[in-house]
Amino acid sequence: MATTTTTAKPTAPSAVQRWFPIAAWLSKYKWGSFFVADLIAAISVAALLIPESMGYASVANVPARLGSMPPPWRSSVT
Repeated sequence: MATTTTTAKPTAPSAVQRWFPIAAWLSKYKWGSFFVADLIAAISVAALLIPESMGYASVANVPARLGSMPPPWRSSVT
């Protein structure tokens, strides 16, 4: 005798989830098992990328402080 399985139909994301995708998965995030590893990864990446981007800024002959800022803020700082 064959059994049939039904799967739930996927629902369209809400407006909040479309504009802020983190809203879709933040409630499912396993804080106890992932947070420490994610924090270590974030600190490691920042420790490598901030000095590197400041070095590239000095090679490009712009102030080094611009190398440490994310791109959207670079254009507003003179």
